Amino acid sequence: EQNALSYLANLKVLNLSRNKINIIYQEIFKNCPKLEYIQLDSNFISTIQPNAFYGLEDLKYLSLYSNKVKMVNAKILNGLNKLEILNLSCNNITDIESNSFMNMKKLKILHISSNDIEKINMGFFNGLCSLEKLNLNGNNISNIDVNSFCSLENLQSLVLSANKIEFINNEYFNCLSKLEELYLNKNVLKKVEDYSFKDLKQLVKLN
Repeated sequence: EQNALSYLANLKVLNLSRNKINIIYQEIFKNCPKLEYIQLDSNFISTIQPNAFYGLEDLKYLSLYSNKVKMVNAKILNGLNKLEILNLSCNNITDIESNSFMNMKKLKILHISSNDIEKINMGFFNGLCSLEKLNLNGNNISNIDVNSFCSLENLQSLVLSANKIEFINNEYFNCLSKLEELYLNKNVLKKVEDYSFKDLKQLVKLN
């Protein structure tokens, strides 16, 4: 219910994993301003109302692993300005609206593995200037817009394994000067253009 978390003003850790929650209501956490950690894994969450996480100024960790979320947009992520780790793996996500993460300047780790994303569009990752690890393993990605990763200036690890990528354009990774690990295994690669990795001066692992 919408007022289920009333009178919990000092709550810092909330774990409601492995239940039957199917909706996160608007401002459901407004009476828990000190929350730093929320884990809602293995529920049935398909609907996240706009501003569901609004007011969580101290939240550092949010996991929605293994739910039924289909869409990611700025409205449902509003208020997560200090979040450092976000896990959206094992959902039914097909699309991420441009600028969904625009206000998440402190996010360092983003897991979106095992979803149904087919294309990485320019604008997906705008605003993620502090991101160090991006996991897109196990989607259906076959198409990547050139410069899609250019906002990820501090990215160190990019996991694109177990997708349907056939072709690597020599401009896909041209902005990732701090990248140390790149995972492309378990795709269907047929062609890698010359100089595709020319800007990856810090790369130590290519799988």
